[in-house]
This record gives sequence, C-alpha cells and structure tokens, in this order.
Amino acid sequence: MTKSKELEQYMSNFYGTEKYYETPYGFVLTDGAKAFALKAEAYWFITLVGSIFITQHKNFVDDLVSIKLVVKKQVTYVEFTNSDKTFYTQDIPVTDCPTGEWLFFLTDGVLMWHGEY
Repeated sequence: MTKSKELEQYMSNFYGTEKYYETPYGFVLTDGAKAFALKAEAYWFITLVGSIFITQHKNFVDDLVSIKLVVKKQVTYVEFTNSDKTFYTQDIPVTDCPTGEWLFFLTDGVLMWHGEY
C-alpha cells in the first residue's frame, strides 16, 4: 500500500474529536488534525497555518476557512479560502508529505480534518 493510500485509510477514522490540543498560534487542533500532522510527518503544516492565522487574522473572523493542501510529486500547494475568496496561496517546493489532496477547516479557533466538521 502506498503512503498516500495508507494515510487516506488512516484518516478515514477521524469523524469527530474527543480532545483539543493547544497550539502557540491562538487556535486548537482536533484529534484528526493532530493525527494528520503526526502520520504525514507534517508539523510544518500546523506552523504554516499558524503563521497565516496570525498575519491574515481579519480573514478568519466569524468565518469558516477551508485549507486545501495539495501534494504532487513532492511539491506542495496550500490554499486558504473563506466565504468571500481565496485569500492566501503558497507553493512549497519540497515536502515529504504523502501525495494527495488533504482538506481541513478552521473555524471558531479550531483546526480540524474535514471529516470532523
């Protein structure tokens, strides 16, 4: 089984959360968001979300923000979208995150795996 399929299968188990995990960025992680960072070895993703959350805070107020992480051939594209528009994108040239499209939501100060929304 590929790392991507293994991660997809693993993440399908997250459809709610039992615990929240604090970050130094002013939001918390659900079980699923934390598990993704661990399993995909992508703690950099949490740091990236934190830096965007701090610098683009006006785009997060009273809104649901979708965060799409697209990994193809070890090149990553991240897109932040709220109800109005895509307000931030970034290409990341190198990552060891498994290939795929990974979707998260950030609302009310909670970063969650899409299956937990």
